Amino acid sequence: MIDATAQVAARSGWESLHMGDVAVAVGISRQTLYAEFGSKPALLRAVVLRRTDRLLGALSNVLAGAGGDAQEAVRTCCRFVLNAARDDPMVAWLLTGAESSLLDLVTTDATPIIDRATAALTGHVMQRHPASDPRRVAVAADTLARLLVSHVVLPDRDVDTVAGEIAELLGPYLREVLPNE
Repeated sequence: MIDATAQVAARSGWESLHMGDVAVAVGISRQTLYAEFGSKPALLRAVVLRRTDRLLGALSNVLAGAGGDAQEAVRTCCRFVLNAARDDPMVAWLLTGAESSLLDLVTTDATPIIDRATAALTGHVMQRHPASDPRRVAVAADTLARLLVSHVVLPDRDVDTVAGEIAELLGPYLREVLPNE
């Protein structure tokens, strides 16, 4: 149902998405779709979280190919996430405020996204640096996640500048936290 929602929206546009169209695409009744998700905003929230999970999976692959320098890995991470967000039509639609309850998901109620990103980033770092202090790694990951959400919501500067500044900020901390950095 979640994937079908994204497919229907890709064809018709996020602003034109109707629960009935999703139900038809899935081959279920509209009532079944409502029983599963409760409302269109809840379904769209599930789509946002699925896209977040997929983006984090792709980010993990990108970071796996990054070198050993933590500051450069942060820069790579920022570039990847910010470019992906700027290229995503759903993100653009969310940021217009067209569906205010969904705008909350990346502003006042961004906890599910931040928690997922923090866990993914912490897991990635701990896998590469198992001797690191997990609490301090999580602090860096949470900070990075919050900064990225902020720059996704307010994309007022170019990606390379933002990525460089965030890497410059977190790089010294990570050098202190990670063994052999």
